[in-house]
Amino acid sequence: MSRRKTYPGIVDVAREAQVSPSTVSRTFSRPGYVSKATAKRIFDVANRLGYRSKEIAPVTTLEVKHHLILLIVSDISNPAFAQLIRCIQHECMRENYGLLIADTEETKINERDSLHDFNNVDGVVLASSRLSDTMIRKFAQHHKVVMVNREVRGIPSVIPDYSSSFESMVDRLIALGHTSITYLTGPEASWAEGMRWRTLFDVCKRKNMPLKRLPGKYPTLQAGQEAFRKFMKQPSSTAIITYNDLQAMGFITSARQHHVEIPGRFSVIGIDDTPNCTLISPSLSSIHIDRREAGKTATAILFGMVNGRNQSNAGKQGLWEIPTSFIERDSIGIPLADC
Repeated sequence: MSRRKTYPGIVDVAREAQVSPSTVSRTFSRPGYVSKATAKRIFDVANRLGYRSKEIAPVTTLEVKHHLILLIVSDISNPAFAQLIRCIQHECMRENYGLLIADTEETKINERDSLHDFNNVDGVVLASSRLSDTMIRKFAQHHKVVMVNREVRGIPSVIPDYSSSFESMVDRLIALGHTSITYLTGPEASWAEGMRWRTLFDVCKRKNMPLKRLPGKYPTLQAGQEAFRKFMKQPSSTAIITYNDLQAMGFITSARQHHVEIPGRFSVIGIDDTPNCTLISPSLSSIHIDRREAGKTATAILFGMVNGRNQSNAGKQGLWEIPTSFIERDSIGIPLADC
């Protein structure tokens, strides 16, 4: 009698890596909240055992092309998604495909429903997904999926590489005389939030720069305004880095309303480098992410899957990395008063 082939599971990886199953789960779903050394050990064990190491091949039986692509974004009102949407639309037009856009409004339920409601598409781009790895991988067993701004093992993923830009940013703050940094966090379910925090934590640790966390929760102007009020109760840094530009703009707006000088009292830096960075006063320093390149790369991968074309070489485990850069503007300067 033949025995069914068994596949390694989360318990097997945990045992080999000498960590708990919950740590393995967190490493795959929110790697930014696991130490770099632990994450590397778990990924190495997972690769050796074959756990989630192969790209998922969706079912292809009775496949009919609809000439439609679905793009799901977490918040269409966020300017950070505008360039991505436009680029993907242009690429779809080049391929004579239509584009459907679903806005999940930062909720997992809306995102899950969007995946189930739009079945008559040839492929899906998930941008900044808030769903669990397990749910995404299950969906990818029956649909062609590419991730943007989120890494899911076994699924082609296009992500920003923050390492060099964050190092340039921290070096510049040190040169200006800042002695500590406060990071305003983003959505708890955001994969990007975890990676941004871990990258910043690693850079600050190497530079001996004290780093604090200020809970922000939502990636909105209002969250930035509320964060300013919380921060001013016990200001402990002269430099504030926010999860995204919207939070930074909200922080600066509240600072101006309370006659707090930016960058005189505090320097503020956002992430995303949206066009609005140059419209606010002072103009906002930010981390530039080439979303046009991200969108072009993601659609090239997806159309390659849809049309059976070979793709260019990617990094390990189907990972495409997009470089980022630090853009300095008027919102940072020499601190005029110690906190």
